Order: sequence, then C-alpha cells, then structure tokens
Amino acid sequence: MRKIIIFIFGMFLSSKIYSCQFIENKDYNVINNKVEYMPKITKFFSFLCPYCYQEEIKFHINDLLQKKMKEKYMINKYHVNFLGNELGKNLTHMWCIAQLLGIENKILLPMFEGVQKYHTINNKEKIKQLFIKVTGIGEKDYDKLWNSFSVKMLMEKEEKSLKDTKIQNIPTMVIKGKYIINNYEIKANSINEFIEKYYSLIKFLIKK
Repeated sequence: MRKIIIFIFGMFLSSKIYSCQFIENKDYNVINNKVEYMPKITKFFSFLCPYCYQEEIKFHINDLLQKKMKEKYMINKYHVNFLGNELGKNLTHMWCIAQLLGIENKILLPMFEGVQKYHTINNKEKIKQLFIKVTGIGEKDYDKLWNSFSVKMLMEKEEKSLKDTKIQNIPTMVIKGKYIINNYEIKANSINEFIEKYYSLIKFLIKK
C-alpha cells in the first residue's frame, strides 16, 4: 500500500491564488524519456486501491473531468499489476477485456464495489462471474477473450507503459507519455474548483 498516493482527503483543505502558470517538479513531473506510443491522457489505477475507489465512486473525479473535456480529450484508464499479487494481475486481465469490448464504464462501478465494498471479488472465478453478470457476455465468449491474442497484446502494451513511465503511485495521470500530474498539489475548496484546476493543468500540459 506504500505505492498509493494519499491526495483525495487533502485536496480540499486549503486554497491558493490560482494561476495559469504551472511549475515543473511541483504541479507536474517530467518523464526523462517520453513514451511516444501512449495515449494523450492515461490514468493509472487499480480496483484494489482505496484512493482510486474514492476518486471514482465518491468524488467522481474522472467522470467530471471527462464531462468537462467532452469529446475533445479522452481519459484512457490502465489497470496496474503492482497491488494484490495474482488478484491484481487477474483484474488487469479482465480490464483489458472490458477495454477491447469498449465497456469499461459498464464494469467499473460493479467491480470496484465487489472488490472494496462487498469484498466478494477475491479470485479469478469471482471476477469472471461478476463480469458475465454485469455485461451479459457468454461464458464461452469470455473465456475466448481471456485467452485471445488481442487481449494479451493489450496487456503487454499497458504493462510496458507502466514500466516505461516508472509509475509507482496511484491514482496517477500521465499526459502525452511525458508529464506526470501531482494530484496532491491541486488545492481547492470544492470539487468544482478542483476539476477546473485539474482541467487547466491537463490543457497546459497537452499544449506544452
């Protein structure tokens, strides 16, 4: 759990005069070797991370950001393997299936709740059962996708992204495969103010 950044509960504690000028090594860090193949906006998270759960389910940070960005920019969510040993790897595997089918939003809440609220998701078979229940996909189709080359390649790509960016903390947003946003530096008195500042920083880094 040392690899999880605690920022959700502190981001509303204080405010500061907002400026459009953001500071390197404070508001964001720069990756030495830009990861060219990554999407413009990549969010690293885990279903096993309590702060990711708070961000997604309680504060709806990513939904609010995506709504703010509309379709101009899309947040691509990559699940990490460094939490939960085998369970974490199986959750990553499942998430890649959801990505391939384009149903990430359909499975996100049920899987988070199964893992962290109800504690019913604790092995590969339980992951499969919930996925089938929520999405309506057949068991044979799920198994076929689980063993498919396409899912395997997607997993390898996302694992490589994690390795190349050297991300060790979650939740973490990476812009253009080059800039890592320091969430805990975004101070605000409300969710709306936080979203405005977060969005401004994303736009700044995209244009940088």
